[in-house]
Amino acid sequence: MGTKGRKPAMLFYPRDWLADPALNVCSLCAQGLWLRMICYMWESEKRGYLMVNDKALHKAQVCRLVGAGNSEDEVLYWMEELANAGVYSVTDKGVIYCRRMVDDQGLEDNIKAKNKRNEKKSSPRASTRFEDDIIYKRKTEIAKALREGRLGYDRLPGFQKFWAEYPPRNGVRANKQEAAVSWVWLRLECMTEQIVRSLVSLKETHDWKKDGGKFVPMATTFLNKRRWEDEVEEYEPRAWKPTVEKTG
Repeated sequence: MGTKGRKPAMLFYPRDWLADPALNVCSLCAQGLWLRMICYMWESEKRGYLMVNDKALHKAQVCRLVGAGNSEDEVLYWMEELANAGVYSVTDKGVIYCRRMVDDQGLEDNIKAKNKRNEKKSSPRASTRFEDDIIYKRKTEIAKALREGRLGYDRLPGFQKFWAEYPPRNGVRANKQEAAVSWVWLRLECMTEQIVRSLVSLKETHDWKKDGGKFVPMATTFLNKRRWEDEVEEYEPRAWKPTVEKTG
């Protein structure tokens, strides 16, 4: 299923996994099956979709692919658990897919397309330029610069304002460096006022305040998914939506 040149590893957020109520209502067997399914979705030619050679799989094929030697009846039972809990979605053509992985891939594709457009409008150096003539072509370069102190938070006043305003999740504000990497990579310094203004409203909503902030999204998720653009009155973190969505 894999394709040469593709990323060998995927991002996995343990806290999001453990805090997902849709998964928590499923048995451990069903949760383990879902982990196998998303691994195959990551390796799929169309990332996020459970397909082989760009073709949908019938139930028996899915069971053979992800069942790890378990009987078809057991695998179908666990899949039904996941479906009833709204863990995965199914397209009109019957292809199972992971909403979050598809969203993340779409965001990555949009960023790549935007960078390519910028490269055509300006020099390659200018397209990767950040403040003070520093050039970052990869997120890993930003993370390394932050770790080594070559890029200090004092040069990111907008991020500092955002981080000071961002509410804790379960009483903890973690992964500051990861959030800063996303902030720099997405060039959000110029959008500070818009982001903070939305954040101030969002953190007063019921979804963000209930259960002591248990459902506050990770700051990296908030930035990568551009959650500041969500309507405040309808805001609900996508990672915890229980409904099954269908797309064409």
